[in-house]
Amino acid sequence: MRSLSQETASTPTRSAASHVRRSSTRPLSVRLGLQGFLCPLLLLVFSQLVGCVSPLLAAERAVHLERVKREELRHLRVEPQDQAKSSPSPLSMDLALDIEAALSTSGSNEPELVADRRNIPATSQKLAPSKLSSARNVQLGLLFGSRFTQSVTRMAIGPLLVSIAEEMGCEPHERGALLSAYSLGYLLTQIGGGKLAESLGSDRVLLLSTVAGAICTALSGNARSVRALWWAQVLLGASQGPLFPVSMAHLSKWLPPEERSSASTALDTGITAGSLVALPCSGALASLLGWRSTFKLYAALSAAFAVAWALLAAPSPNKCAYISEAERAYLAQALTQHTGTSKGKLPLKRLSISKMLSLPAIWAIFCSHMAFNFGVYFLTSWGPTYYKDSLGVRPEDASFAFFLPPALNFATKVRQRTCA
Repeated sequence: MRSLSQETASTPTRSAASHVRRSSTRPLSVRLGLQGFLCPLLLLVFSQLVGCVSPLLAAERAVHLERVKREELRHLRVEPQDQAKSSPSPLSMDLALDIEAALSTSGSNEPELVADRRNIPATSQKLAPSKLSSARNVQLGLLFGSRFTQSVTRMAIGPLLVSIAEEMGCEPHERGALLSAYSLGYLLTQIGGGKLAESLGSDRVLLLSTVAGAICTALSGNARSVRALWWAQVLLGASQGPLFPVSMAHLSKWLPPEERSSASTALDTGITAGSLVALPCSGALASLLGWRSTFKLYAALSAAFAVAWALLAAPSPNKCAYISEAERAYLAQALTQHTGTSKGKLPLKRLSISKMLSLPAIWAIFCSHMAFNFGVYFLTSWGPTYYKDSLGVRPEDASFAFFLPPALNFATKVRQRTCA
């Protein structure tokens, strides 16, 4: 009787202990399940709603600019009866010609380069951009490779975290610290990297960032503690922070305005292509080679790309060794016409930070981009951990599930670039 009563008394204690154990492991799964799927889904819906505001505001701005151009053209035109009395200045004639040429192409679906008949030789006007795109395509391919290698090394930590946690015995808060370490370093250098490119040159900054990223990725594979791995990921983020702004600065020196929209889509496709490698393949590589060797393999990939960049990248068409003279002349005229440095052009004005932050379109793009990135990187970072802890599926066994979202994104971007 005594033993029975003791067993009965101990039963609630054991059940309470088991309930505590279950509740101690449940919050991580619940948090990953709700925040990892519901919150990003709501934010993505919000981003689409907010993103709709940006095109409307941009269209309204375009209509306003066209109205201003028409007003300027109306004031610059000279009546036939007044031509004998006074002739307009060359600056007014040039400006009127520029405005009239811009207005003549404003209704087309595809923006076209308006040839400046006053300064372009007759042979240069007949050159089609598609026939002169060899050197530009090389630079675009290099920038694509930069986004690709950055995406691979950045997203590898998510699938590899399962193996890392098993070897190092990481607690849930340590996993979160490792996944957020990259963003901490990335935040510190993204704005400063653009300023650094103005003094050192975009090609040098991109090369230094790629080499530093390869070193930090190799250090991640050699980390012997959670703290060491955390610092390696922080330094990786800091090394790759300048890549996005500097790549756009490099692109602006090589492509005329009408080619930049499709080129920007191509660069974004590089990010998605990197996701197609990092997300489904990292878990499989970790099961075959180990997570340390997987980091080192990605470091070797970045180092190989750094060599290709050092051999082929050029800061501008004037400093490129393999560009043709025809393409050099075409880019010189196209980029000069856009920047407003040619004769008769109104110089472009730089917006101050306060003026830029007062534009509703800027905030619409900011909110949309923030919501999209939060959803994408939260899912790609915590997704493998959620599959392992809540569903009992290891990353190498869920490769197809990790492959589908970036594959759909990749197909959409390729379709968008094809239609552009």
